Amino acid sequence: LAAIPHSKLALMFSKNNTKSTLTIDKQGAIFFDYNPAYFNYLLDQLRAIRQTSRKFGYRFRFSPPPYTIPHVNFTQMLVDFGLTGVTN
Repeated sequence: LAAIPHSKLALMFSKNNTKSTLTIDKQGAIFFDYNPAYFNYLLDQLRAIRQTSRKFGYRFRFSPPPYTIPHVNFTQMLVDFGLTGVTN
């Protein structure tokens, strides 16, 4: 989740985050109110960044899942997590 340094998503899980605003469910798990298929797709892309950045550096732009029409909800999730315009 912290593959993109300084993104809002990475800052949420930073050890230095003293202003945690994460929503916790009754079981104590962190809750994100996004389509699970979209979130899983995002996780796959973050894993790819983590794996390739160690070896080669990376230049990456998030792409929506191929099965989503329209891409508005996926794009809004990226905006919420501060992952738009990422091309490190």
